[in-house]
Amino acid sequence: MRTVTVRMDVADLSRQMAAMREWLDRHRCEPASFTCDQDGNAVVVSVGFPNEREGEAFASHFDDQEPQRPPPLGS
Repeated sequence: MRTVTVRMDVADLSRQMAAMREWLDRHRCEPASFTCDQDGNAVVVSVGFPNEREGEAFASHFDDQEPQRPPPLGS
C-alpha cells in the first residue's frame, strides 16, 4: 500500500479536495483509506492506495502543491 500525504492551507481545503476528487475520478482510482487532520492553519490529508502505481501518480501530481513552511526559529 502507498500512502500519500498532502499538506494544504485551511483556506484552500475546498478547492484542493475538489481537485483530488476530480483527479481520482479521471484516473479511475479508488483509495483504500483517507484521513484528514488539522495542524494550525494547515490541513494534512493522507490518502492510501492499494496500488503502488496509482499512489505514485497521485503523489507526483499533488506533492508540488504543498505550501512552503517557514524555517523553524533559530535556523
